[in-house]
Amino acid sequence: MFFGKSEKVAVVTGGGGGIGAAISEIMAKDGFSVAILDRDLDAAEALARELNAKGGNSRAFLCDISSPKDIDSAFDSIMDYYGRIDVLANNAGAGGYLSWMDMTMEQWHRLFSVNCSGAFLCIQRAAKEMIRLQIKGKIILTLSQASFTQDEDIVVPYCTSKWGARGLMRSAAAALAPHGITVNGVCPGTVWTPMMEGFCMEYVDSGSGTREDYIKFIERKYPTGRLQTAEDIAAMYSFLVREGHHITGQSLLVAGGIAFS
Repeated sequence: MFFGKSEKVAVVTGGGGGIGAAISEIMAKDGFSVAILDRDLDAAEALARELNAKGGNSRAFLCDISSPKDIDSAFDSIMDYYGRIDVLANNAGAGGYLSWMDMTMEQWHRLFSVNCSGAFLCIQRAAKEMIRLQIKGKIILTLSQASFTQDEDIVVPYCTSKWGARGLMRSAAAALAPHGITVNGVCPGTVWTPMMEGFCMEYVDSGSGTREDYIKFIERKYPTGRLQTAEDIAAMYSFLVREGHHITGQSLLVAGGIAFS
């Protein structure tokens, strides 16, 4: 499949793998030039080559969004190369099963430096460029079903950081609405990633059951009876980019019908 080209630019943080790679690909399919930001530059460059081989216009940029210097450098390079930003897909995130009673402040700050502070800085910079160029852009954050829960099993600091990111999204939506910029959040359920594989191995190693037992345990949480995929999440991004002109400040669950009380 050959991708269409336009002068519009989508920036995808954490865009080199997992959910981010699926978002990068669907943005290219939707006709955007794609700036792929990732701390794994090799993965981002490999994906950019793959998308460009299909007719896209993608470029990789090194960026760990826990680093304000990295963010400044990456966005400076994007503006030098592309000259505009129409979509920010703020997808990069940090997580992990950490005991909230035993975790260190360094571990705590790592989650917040990525999930909240890094997200804030990326939104701030993208919004400034959109406003300067009078672009009615779209900013979308990958949040989590954890931004609706208070569940120790999902980890207290992770939930707290995602609640913070959801608050950031809502505040940014209100602040940027007068400029015609929409801001929304996409909230995945369980997507099988290397992190989830690690959790599964911990479950197996603890003697709690087999890998199949663990997968079935997770799947039973969802009324649709299956885990979500990276492509499921990317599809919501595509919808918001194409049809989300009058949707802002919303947290959209892509979580197999799971409900919270």
